[in-house]
Amino acid sequence: MPKFKSGTQGAPAIIQAGEHAMALGALSAAWGELEYSLVVALQFAARIEFYKAEIILFSLSNHRARRDILAGLASTIKLSDVKSEYEALIASIGPLATQRNVFTHASWLRDRDSGEIFILNHKRPGDHQDRTRHVHAKEILDLAVKIDTKAKEIVEFFVGVHASGRSQEAFS
Repeated sequence: MPKFKSGTQGAPAIIQAGEHAMALGALSAAWGELEYSLVVALQFAARIEFYKAEIILFSLSNHRARRDILAGLASTIKLSDVKSEYEALIASIGPLATQRNVFTHASWLRDRDSGEIFILNHKRPGDHQDRTRHVHAKEILDLAVKIDTKAKEIVEFFVGVHASGRSQEAFS
């Protein structure tokens, strides 16, 4: 079991582990790109102007509500191949959000002897399982790349449908 002392938790733990801080920054930047891609998705799926899609999505207080709106719009898509790809793209975001939340909402700890970085995921009432685990910066960076790739896939999907001349038919 790692040994922790005052000054090795929270922000001090991350500041002392520069690779992890950089990886968390990359994760935040990738998440911002994903949020942008969801605005593009709403713009096309609801056939509204970008700024209106942005107002709608960012007036919602959580990411799940944003995904729920986009998932609900699938029923309005007229072309079955476009609809199935759209549904798969939107469904693939939830697991990425869950993985991101593990890092974003965890408590960060640094072992006082080894300097290794750990996260402590918060326990649910009655759960006595140890939730402390070692984290490598690469694990966070890999997730950032997955999220950034998904954001690009979403934008490319809508650009592709539009470029094919099928946007009007699919999203009318």
